[in-house]
Amino acid sequence: MVLDFPGVMTEFEKVEPGEFFIFFDEGRPAFAMKIYDASVEQDSSQKKAGVLSFSLAMQSSMTRPTVLDVKRFRNRDVCVVSEVVIRPQFEISKLRDGSPPEQSPGPIMFASDGVFVRAWPDHGQKTIDVDLCTGGAGASFAHPGGLWVEDWEIVLIGRSGETVLCKRGTPRGAA
Repeated sequence: MVLDFPGVMTEFEKVEPGEFFIFFDEGRPAFAMKIYDASVEQDSSQKKAGVLSFSLAMQSSMTRPTVLDVKRFRNRDVCVVSEVVIRPQFEISKLRDGSPPEQSPGPIMFASDGVFVRAWPDHGQKTIDVDLCTGGAGASFAHPGGLWVEDWEIVLIGRSGETVLCKRGTPRGAA
């Protein structure tokens, strides 16, 4: 028998930084990536973890994506999905030079040192930049010579086709 299911249920503690997963919040699916604090030198077993949510915010006034506290994921299983693509809406007229304003979470930035999304941290007033390939997070900074886009979507690739999970931080089916 072949099971066409796009993910594997995994204990949150075993999810690696940079992995994308689905969990439920108040009965609705939510979409996130495990991240770590890249601003301090640590070996891989001691990296301080966080969760970058593309569909939830710590407060209703905050724009997604937002970093959530890992406490809510202790002793919890999540569905890790490996065939996920973050697809920036690449339209020449919408490309921007350099970096977005520092207090503007959501844009995806392309720089020589990585591809980042700007997000709200779970505890502060200043945004952070999260490397979408590694899950490394640190204080937001200018990416001179880079480019950025506002609009993006997260797509799950499966045998039966593609499913859009989020667009610019809004979960599928939400207003």
